[in-house]
Amino acid sequence: MKFLAYSQERIKMPCVLMDNQLGDCMECKSPIEHKSNRLEELIGQLEKEYDDGCSESDFKKLKETIEKLGGLDEKLITIFHFIFFGKFEVIEKYNESFLSLLNNEPENIKEIIEEEIFSPEFKYGNHRKYCKKSYEYYREAIKSFLKLLPELKNDLKSDEPFDTLYKKISKKVYSFGRTATWDFLEIIDRKLLKGKLYPAKLYLRDSTGPKEGVLYFFGVDKINELKENLEEAGMDILSIILNSNINNKIKKDRFLIYKLEDALCNFQKGKY
Repeated sequence: MKFLAYSQERIKMPCVLMDNQLGDCMECKSPIEHKSNRLEELIGQLEKEYDDGCSESDFKKLKETIEKLGGLDEKLITIFHFIFFGKFEVIEKYNESFLSLLNNEPENIKEIIEEEIFSPEFKYGNHRKYCKKSYEYYREAIKSFLKLLPELKNDLKSDEPFDTLYKKISKKVYSFGRTATWDFLEIIDRKLLKGKLYPAKLYLRDSTGPKEGVLYFFGVDKINELKENLEEAGMDILSIILNSNINNKIKKDRFLIYKLEDALCNFQKGKY
């Protein structure tokens, strides 16, 4: 698979490069084999992701909340809690308490976590649905995040690449695996850095739904049946999308790679 330099030669894109962020796509020299009907399915799912008013509504509310905050540490701890609980309604109601943790111990809000947030009716957001509903679980996560926060702020100010941040966060923040780390960095990129952090690849190795989406797209059952590794196959799909007849507005979207990750996860459900 051919790559072209992108974003000051620090980030690389597949054999599609766009003018002015993503711009007009260049065609791949050698076509990539795939199931044509599944390309149509994936494009349909991708268009649904862009029309998801509920998801975008939460993003809009989060953006408005972040814009009212002063320092980077306040913005980052707000994003952390949005990802941890997977619901904006928790931020809307309790963010003042969360911000207080920049100067206080987690025990100061233990009662809020145990009795109010983790009520019998509470459910995590979809990407966090297997997490534990316990104060101890939350405490380990927030303590590890606060420990990393000074380093994370410096990394963002120093323009560290997506991959460096991804590896650091997934390793050091308790309960943040592949999905939570990806979602966390996506929001930072979209709401704070305006696309400056753009990932060089889809992080599929430890995924479930997106991995199945790649296999389904290429019409195979196992990773070893792909002609290349999983993440290269994922970037091939991005190239195919950019060379398709998909809506031009989607093609030129700076954040297409994030939407594609969601689309891969959701469109493969149609095979069952």
